[in-house]
Amino acid sequence: MLLLAFGLFLVIRFLSVHVTVVHPTQGVAVQVVYATGSVEASIMLPLASRSTGRLQELLVDEGMSVKKGDLLATLENSELTAALSEALALEKFAEKEMHRTERLLQSNAVSIQTQEQAKVNWESAVAARKRIEAQIDFLLLRSPDTCTIIQRDGEIGQLIAANQAVFWLQCSRILRITADVDEEDVVLVKEGQEVLIRADAYPESVFRGIVAAITPRGDPITRSYRVRVVFTEEHPLRIGMTAEVNIITQKNDDTTLLPVRAVHNGNILVVEDRRLVRKAVTTGIIGLETIEVLTELSTDMQILAVYDRSLKTGQQVRTQLIDSREE
Repeated sequence: MLLLAFGLFLVIRFLSVHVTVVHPTQGVAVQVVYATGSVEASIMLPLASRSTGRLQELLVDEGMSVKKGDLLATLENSELTAALSEALALEKFAEKEMHRTERLLQSNAVSIQTQEQAKVNWESAVAARKRIEAQIDFLLLRSPDTCTIIQRDGEIGQLIAANQAVFWLQCSRILRITADVDEEDVVLVKEGQEVLIRADAYPESVFRGIVAAITPRGDPITRSYRVRVVFTEEHPLRIGMTAEVNIITQKNDDTTLLPVRAVHNGNILVVEDRRLVRKAVTTGIIGLETIEVLTELSTDMQILAVYDRSLKTGQQVRTQLIDSREE
């Protein structure tokens, strides 16, 4: 009898399949939208000349702080300077002529029309002088506010076209991240959601932020929307650094979790008395590694860590318990 029992044990062991199982665990289920972006100033302004000219003088460089009205650079204006001298001379002559005709009008030596024409000539000369002064001022690049120079795109002697940015100014100390979120995921993103941020420059650190805004218009080519993320804590990140953002769109605390691969089409395989039983479950949040199970499960239940469609209900198995966190 002992030999028969031992033989049956060997047959059963030979015919059974070895499977790895896990117990359900309690934890936090998190649904996350992943995207990449870059760090930028929340207020960043380009500073450009409104007229074409050759860069003549650079008074600041990248990293320097400037105040409102500070002169940052000048473009060559020799022709305008000459034109201004001519305009000033014409204005002075027109002013003298206007005053002369005023005196002559008092003695009826000239007509009112002559005096009025002299006044018009003077006003035209003043307007011409102011127009040239404005053109010269267009060639003087001044800071619009208290800012930091974060980028300079110009060298002395370089011809700068009208509206070509010479400086990029950071006019706010607040930094943000602009990330491109796929159009399929952006529907889950809302303002105020918590964001976990990682950067290649600081691979061991995680920074926190929140979703501040979502652009209303997407890019039809990349099929993505820009999402603005602002930091909620101090950080060492710099403008231009690449960052990965993990937007937490849903979070459930103290819920039942299983490895993602343990569930297939709403079913799990449970080992009961060394045999497989298929059980339907209702699932919730699906993460990268774990999935939330809303159906009540016993904490000592043995569940296949990886659902295997080749296995049949009632099939005999041998189990090896592993920590589900390793899956």
